[in-house]
Amino acid sequence: MTLDPHHGPCWTAYGGILERQGDIDSARLIFTQGLKQVPWHGPLYRNLAEMECREKNYDRARSLYETGLEKDPFHADLFHSYAEMEAKLLNVPALLKVGTDPVCAHLLPPFFLLSP
Repeated sequence: MTLDPHHGPCWTAYGGILERQGDIDSARLIFTQGLKQVPWHGPLYRNLAEMECREKNYDRARSLYETGLEKDPFHADLFHSYAEMEAKLLNVPALLKVGTDPVCAHLLPPFFLLSP
């Protein structure tokens, strides 16, 4: 990352390669370093959060999803991945929160929004 440390896709690809090689700790480090360099890059949050889900670190994943949506609220894949995790965990309160959360509400069709 010496050529352009602010190029989010490079950090995302590098972390993904390390994860596929089974080096989870190094992948986590690269994703985290990437987030320090490019804190607005939604795919970095999504890939790190999805890796944390696969590692069963759900609280860490949830925190990453929420922070990622604050930094990049229009990243639909990040939103979808977050909702998918909560659905797999059968976390109905978290899924209902999505409809009332102002960070996420703009991504939903109007008929889906729930009243608080």
